[in-house]
Amino acid sequence: MNNISDVIKRHHNFLITTHVRADGDGLGSEVALFHALTGMGKSVAIANDSPVPQIYKFFIPGTGMYIYPEIPKKSG
Repeated sequence: MNNISDVIKRHHNFLITTHVRADGDGLGSEVALFHALTGMGKSVAIANDSPVPQIYKFFIPGTGMYIYPEIPKKSG
């Protein structure tokens, strides 16, 4: 089994998600991983089942986050 750094080095596209009715821990973890991966030049999207509660919207990225069924179409 590969460790996570090998997976990150080998791949360019990542989809991050968390549990239904995400709380601050789940959303914060997603956003932190989103910024870490985009900082490495990776293509990253966050897709969740539930809308982000108003209290957490201040730290959500301006782009790259989707609420099901709004999922981005693959380009190309």
